[in-house]
Amino acid sequence: MSFNLANNVSLSDATLAIAQMQDKLGTPETVRGQFAGTLQAFSNRSALRPVLVVTALLAVYIVLGILYESLVHPLTIISRCPRPASAPCSL
Repeated sequence: MSFNLANNVSLSDATLAIAQMQDKLGTPETVRGQFAGTLQAFSNRSALRPVLVVTALLAVYIVLGILYESLVHPLTIISRCPRPASAPCSL
């Protein structure tokens, strides 16, 4: 099966719609499907996102540790910054 995305529909919405339709149709467990092309690449990247975030935080910690020559100061700086996008981090 293949599909094209409608205008203003994201890949995550399409993935969710496909899963809901599969549940609605009641496909048996023996029938398996997998994504290919752009949706497969999107799914693979989404699975790696937490690893990338942790790696980025570790890199920032190392750089701040080198700059401040301390193990504690980078932790206080990093722990102060997580805020919603509407509220910028004030140092």
